[in-house]
Amino acid sequence: MTPADYLADARRTINPALSPRDRLWESAVGMATEAAELLGAETDHKRVKELGDVCWYIASFCDVTGTDFGVIWKAPPLMPFSVTVSARDVVVTAGMLADHIKKHLTQGHDLSQSPYLLALISAVKGEAWRLNRDIGQIFAANVAKRARRYPDGFTSAASVGRKEI
Repeated sequence: MTPADYLADARRTINPALSPRDRLWESAVGMATEAAELLGAETDHKRVKELGDVCWYIASFCDVTGTDFGVIWKAPPLMPFSVTVSARDVVVTAGMLADHIKKHLTQGHDLSQSPYLLALISAVKGEAWRLNRDIGQIFAANVAKRARRYPDGFTSAASVGRKEI
């Protein structure tokens, strides 16, 4: 699955009631919490699911900020992939990006100057590599999960009544 295909599908499950500011908050909190869930996942299957959720929040962030989602996934990794790349790297970089979003929203920092998005992308790619998956497989697994959860697109009722998948 390509980044463009993934972004198109991710848009289907973005809450249309949120303002751009609320979408930035949702992206910041979502990236950080899903990264924490990734760190706590006990199986590779659960890690793939949580890594996909991190990707969804990255897609939402890119959509609301006008960042080219396809281009950022083509950027070379900022760190070499190795057995030392771990979910911890995703947690750290997601937290750094979330903090920069917070500073943008509350203190006037320039969001376009953040180096943390590419660092997070690099960490996500590294974790996918460590899980013996490519990013297209992570995207596809997340699309399948959201299709079961939100077959008709996002609704608050479907979110509140959802069962874990």
